[in-house]
Amino acid sequence: MIGPPIDSLIPPIPRSEYIDEVRQHVVAIADQITDDAPPGSQAYAILTMCRGLYTITFGERLSKRQAASWAQQEFPEWADLIRRSLGWRQGQWDPDRQDGTATVSETRTLAAQLADVALK
Repeated sequence: MIGPPIDSLIPPIPRSEYIDEVRQHVVAIADQITDDAPPGSQAYAILTMCRGLYTITFGERLSKRQAASWAQQEFPEWADLIRRSLGWRQGQWDPDRQDGTATVSETRTLAAQLADVALK
């Protein structure tokens, strides 16, 4: 290790403060989905919100893929959209990627529901 321990330079963030920031981020994402959001952007919103909700619920961080798996069980009515978002994430840099306008409304509805859950 080079240099002093990080805790001696930057104090640890209290867990409650971290959870509050995650909650604010999850809620903010719901309002940032544009009318022309490509699938990759929608995937970012969906998977980040799943990850944030897991953190809010359990106080732990995990990968977006793991959080998506949890969210599919927790919100079965959204399991298909969450599954599709994993595929969109993989193909977001594909030059032949699909247009996302057909799924923006569905993504916004999911985002609004997840934001409501985050605030409870």
